[in-house]
Amino acid sequence: MVIKSTPDRNFNIYEDSAKAIRTTLVNSSGNTNSSNYPICVDGDSVYEKDLDLTMSDSGTFTGNIEELFNNYSSTVSLADVTTTNPKSFTLRFKRPLSTDQVGMASPTGGTFSNVRMSYKDLSGTIRFLLDNSSDDKDRTSFVFQFPPITFIELFIEFLTPDAISLAGMFIPKNGTVDIVRLEYNPLFVNRHFVRELGVVTNPTNPVTAGDQTITVASTVGFSTGDSVFIRENPVQDCDIFQITNIAGSVITLSRPICNNYSTTTDFILVSENMAVDGSVTPISFRIQPPAERIWNIERIIIGMKTEGEPDDSTFGDIASLTNGVIVREVINGSIRTLAQWRDNSDIAQDMFDVTFTSASRLGQYGVRGRWTFTKFSHEVILNGNNGDYIEVIIQDDLESNQTQNQINEFEIKGQGHVNGNL
Repeated sequence: MVIKSTPDRNFNIYEDSAKAIRTTLVNSSGNTNSSNYPICVDGDSVYEKDLDLTMSDSGTFTGNIEELFNNYSSTVSLADVTTTNPKSFTLRFKRPLSTDQVGMASPTGGTFSNVRMSYKDLSGTIRFLLDNSSDDKDRTSFVFQFPPITFIELFIEFLTPDAISLAGMFIPKNGTVDIVRLEYNPLFVNRHFVRELGVVTNPTNPVTAGDQTITVASTVGFSTGDSVFIRENPVQDCDIFQITNIAGSVITLSRPICNNYSTTTDFILVSENMAVDGSVTPISFRIQPPAERIWNIERIIIGMKTEGEPDDSTFGDIASLTNGVIVREVINGSIRTLAQWRDNSDIAQDMFDVTFTSASRLGQYGVRGRWTFTKFSHEVILNGNNGDYIEVIIQDDLESNQTQNQINEFEIKGQGHVNGNL
């Protein structure tokens, strides 16, 4: 007998002579489901069936928009070979979709570039804008990663007069498939939070990896012992350097440079020491990836050196703070506070891994902490093209002496890995 039916499936239950129950699933053509006739399932990514083809629009492109999710070959699904700028098409889904990445691939001989994607809700309001339109790099495949977002319509533009052709797209549902790992970059991120002090110079000659003495256009504002940060998008050197000597226009750094640089490279005066007075004007320290880079920050490490002995009721070794140190992430312009620390106990509640170190003879006391985001299955994902960053804001006076107690040094590092190039 039939106990349940759907438009394309019948559940048939048979009772054999041994009184055992046997169940089979029969499709609308009368075929029993087997390896030759598998059960259709929703799957973990977008397929043609998920598209609302009456509201999707190929825009300036020619071809079949549904083939973007039904094409397993290197042939063209959509193409715009004109000089139209921008080129665009619209994907509309039958129901809201949650994801944190969108992948694209071009057919053999084709490319795409200068992508901008608007993620819209049912009202047509843009919930998230991924803007990679200033990137002129021709790509044959790439996965764009962003914070998880729910949307029902995706408007895709290519802001270039160049020909664009696509073979397929991949959009995982519910953000469960981290496809960006396919482009995993093993480069380690180990960066101090710094504030830029407004002093910049440039090398007078191209710099080669391994150089340690650099001739610069000007040394005004720089002194021996200062920290400098080297940046030429999309390249940043491995953390900060200390200046160990200045002789005329030649500066000597504390270690060899890691990369090659041109004469347009910025040598930026920075400070990593957060033991400053932010009680009148709050002071921000940041880590931020360069353009064309995604960083996955897995943990932050703090370190303090103090004159006096710290305990849970103090911040470092000074009195509990009035306003507190703020830790927050800024992702695509949206601000989210991660922590506010008024004393060492607050730090321990977030990190747990906090220790106080005793001073040796003529030495200093210390506070050390480790906040591992991945312990609760989270990473802070920073997209350089969106201007994302993590910042620490000092809102109190951490600089002044307090009856023989003083924070001499307060530094924080962000650690993780490079997780793709944009």
